[in-house]
Amino acid sequence: MSRSDEESDEEERYDYYERRPRRYARSPGFSRIRVFGWSLVVAVFLVGALSILGKFTSFGDYLGRFFGNETYSATGPVVLHKLQAMHELVVAEGTFEVPVVICNGKPKAYATREKADELLNACTGFRDEKATVLIRAKVQSVLDLSKVTQDDISVEGKNIEMRLPSPTLRRASVDAEDGVLIVGMKKSIWPGGLPDDYLAQAAKAAKRSVSKVAEQSGLREMGSNSAQEIFERLLGAFKEYENVTVTVDEPPKG
Repeated sequence: MSRSDEESDEEERYDYYERRPRRYARSPGFSRIRVFGWSLVVAVFLVGALSILGKFTSFGDYLGRFFGNETYSATGPVVLHKLQAMHELVVAEGTFEVPVVICNGKPKAYATREKADELLNACTGFRDEKATVLIRAKVQSVLDLSKVTQDDISVEGKNIEMRLPSPTLRRASVDAEDGVLIVGMKKSIWPGGLPDDYLAQAAKAAKRSVSKVAEQSGLREMGSNSAQEIFERLLGAFKEYENVTVTVDEPPKG
């Protein structure tokens, strides 16, 4: 390959990376975050690209899901029963994009493109076949309401106190149609090279990387704040309660 061809290949590879981050990636700093019903601006410090996506569900929908059209007496057991019947509540959601480099059939995912570029450049030689795949994965912060017990709800007169479990992060999910994008590929005249299922391998490797990034992104904490505000507003809308206190357990360490 001539030097001009190599330069053209280099420009094509990095041209994508230079355009894409302007649209999707976020540098550490301020980012608008929308969390199920309201929006706010917070400082987000990440090792990868993160955006918290909002699903605007009206407060009336929450009330409808919580009590429906039934008549009720706002006692601790009734509140507990309605909570447990909901099973789970998604309180925050993050979308992450990570690059995966496949060199001679071996995929490796990274939280940032800089380290991925290092491996891409290291995979050289006329026998080497390589590809760079950008994987977009979604992670949800979920509140398991089945874990709420009678001891977690206290009702005294017009006062109610509720304790919620710490939200957990679901496994990263990749959309097979929209979540896998081939950034660059270099073929080899020699046999072997990229396996037929290299895209599936890239997605699998990316899921592991995204899960680590999500843990460090603050998504779990955003879920806790979201859950607290949701139930403070929910219970505060009932005339039976004048004082509402909602706390969320701290996530486990390690």
